Amino acid sequence: MHKSSTYSHFGKEKALSLVLPAIFFFAEMPAFSPFISRNGELNAQEEKASSRKAPKARSQGGSGYSQKRKKKGRWTEEDISEHFPELKVLDEVTEGASLRKLKLAAKFYNSSISRLKAASKEIELQRIKFAGRTYQYDWKKKDAEARLARIELRIRNRTRGLALTDLYQSIQTLAGIRNPQILKSSQCIDLTSRVYKQYVALQVRSRNLGVIIPILEQYLKLKPEHKKDPEPYRLLAAGYSSREKRASQMRNIQAARRFRKKKYLNLMKYVELKFGKSSPEYKRVNRRVKLEIVGLSG
Repeated sequence: MHKSSTYSHFGKEKALSLVLPAIFFFAEMPAFSPFISRNGELNAQEEKASSRKAPKARSQGGSGYSQKRKKKGRWTEEDISEHFPELKVLDEVTEGASLRKLKLAAKFYNSSISRLKAASKEIELQRIKFAGRTYQYDWKKKDAEARLARIELRIRNRTRGLALTDLYQSIQTLAGIRNPQILKSSQCIDLTSRVYKQYVALQVRSRNLGVIIPILEQYLKLKPEHKKDPEPYRLLAAGYSSREKRASQMRNIQAARRFRKKKYLNLMKYVELKFGKSSPEYKRVNRRVKLEIVGLSG
């Protein structure tokens, strides 16, 4: 039974060390060129055709009538994109456009990690300064400790907000990738997984549990092994519990019952993966949840 958790370090500074390589494996990806076939071989005919020089214009001599006829009868080569905005959708599907968005999403992710690491160093410096001071009276030391705690909280809150903005931009950029090959690539899936996990971690620290539900549900769909990890289901149960309380406060009984049922289902999945179906923990929680679900159905 898989009992390890990809979220096990969410509450620790160790999570801040997750930094992608600068190029995020892009050097390993094949170059996207109109003259490279799917197997990576150069299409000699297309390259030869592209290298041909355009024929030189004919002399101004000759019949003016024939030149006018030729100019009048040729197909236009002007840019018509402004007349057909629907064609922009085709540009979004190209490999080049999707790869650029993937790189931009990685840049936003790395920015969030850099901010968190810088904040960690700033807090460490504040602690070193505090440790290096001596206090004649105990009340002065307590005042300094309280001041240090306020400084740390201010640094964490400020950095968390900036990091969440970076991660939100990364999520939005990833959502704009349209090319199927890029979407199925290990680079895209791995980056998306990292972004989702970091986003959820920061929202949990900010106690914004309701907003993590759609991200966690998308995270579970990215890889089959994600569904074997118990931690996403525990966080989903916490998220639905938050929504249940909110619905109860708003006197929306039907929504509260729906969220409560989803909370229990995700809690059972967490206990199953964490302890196993034959464990006493699972059996005890299962009995209680079944009673609750029967009560909800009645």
